[in-house]
Amino acid sequence: MTGFLLLAVSPGAPFGPKFAEISDSDIAFASGLMAILCLLSVVTIPVSLVALAPGDVVVDAVAIGRMVLQIQIVPLLAGLALSFVYTSIWNRLYPPIQRLSDISFVGLIVLLLGVYYGELWSLVGTGTLGLSVAAVVVSLALGYVFGGPIREQREVLATTTAARNAAIALFIATAGFSDPDVLAVVLGFSFVSVVGAGILASAWR
Repeated sequence: MTGFLLLAVSPGAPFGPKFAEISDSDIAFASGLMAILCLLSVVTIPVSLVALAPGDVVVDAVAIGRMVLQIQIVPLLAGLALSFVYTSIWNRLYPPIQRLSDISFVGLIVLLLGVYYGELWSLVGTGTLGLSVAAVVVSLALGYVFGGPIREQREVLATTTAARNAAIALFIATAGFSDPDVLAVVLGFSFVSVVGAGILASAWR
């Protein structure tokens, strides 16, 4: 259950805006929500793990903040600045960048299967994948139901709630836990959530 705990306390997955693009929802809302969740997670993750994690778990809040800043916040702010300051350049760059994001999104799923095939296969028959599917379905439903009156924002809340920040969860799993099953659970849930949210976003489109 430790792997699920790490995912539960790790919000702000970078897939939120991509799911919004796939479902033709509110991309600006998804980007803003991702940025807010990332900033909050620097504080909430260490506090949540200290309160909930079993045993003597050491969490490096500075390292988590640095990861969030480098991987998500800086690229997001750079893209926003480019779109506002150099509109003509942004208009020319947007189509190829959008195609690149589509390719990289599919490539990520293939890479997860290829590199972590053994870890994912080890979860078959343990009930972990079934529990992951149930958790993703519940997260999608709760995000949609409590997402407000605007359909496009309900869709964003649904997919953002289901997609956890696997990069941070994996970082904590490798740095703070010696049990390889924790890493496998994080990988399994991440795969299920990305595929499930992506399929639903495609259906909404």
